[in-house]
Amino acid sequence: MNATTVKARLHDLTHPTGVEDTLSVDFPNNRPFRLAITPPAAIGVAILCALVGVGFIAWHFCAPSSVNPAAGARLSSLHTTVPLVPASAAATTASAPMSVIVAVVGEVDRPGLHTFAPTARVADALAAAQPKPQAQTLGLNLAQKLADGQQIVVPNIDAGPVPPPPSGISGGAPSQGSTQATGKISLNTATAQELTTLTGVGEKTAQAIIAYRDAHGGFTSIDELQQVKGIGPAKFATISPEVTL
Repeated sequence: MNATTVKARLHDLTHPTGVEDTLSVDFPNNRPFRLAITPPAAIGVAILCALVGVGFIAWHFCAPSSVNPAAGARLSSLHTTVPLVPASAAATTASAPMSVIVAVVGEVDRPGLHTFAPTARVADALAAAQPKPQAQTLGLNLAQKLADGQQIVVPNIDAGPVPPPPSGISGGAPSQGSTQATGKISLNTATAQELTTLTGVGEKTAQAIIAYRDAHGGFTSIDELQQVKGIGPAKFATISPEVTL
């Protein structure tokens, strides 16, 4: 077979016959795949997304909030329990004085008012007032607990010891009452009315005695009465047996 014959044969094989368009041939399609969504389907998807969003928002705001255990522990550690104090104990604490003020007079270098703690004793008051060498302290109860408003009289050693207080009453100095166990009137604590019960002592003389007592920090001896205005030797001789320090 020559070249001319072969060429003619190839022409016949490649020449269209007119029936190619009717052949069932699946030709490949190289175009990218596209999903076609119809309008009703798109509306349905939009409605579904809206419902899911509304449901999530409702759950987020309506669900009960949970507390972090670690945060709860920190909050509980900040809580302080205040112990309950009984009403009686609180009242006792409120009424207890923070300090006591006493007056120390007589044979001391620092007479006058002194402030101490509620637990202080007569010995503390004497240490603050500094008794003089001629002071008589044997009759004072150094262990007595001080009371607010108390007056401690330190007499002269020549006046003798301070008379002991009545049984059942502790003290190192005359108390608020001016009548001692001996029935005598205390020059350092008596009121004007009590002083007028002395023989020959009227209201003016009683006031003079109190004025002298206040000006000199108290009497340190009975003989000091003679320095009070209105008390001469005769009146002193009358009332001296009726008084004490």
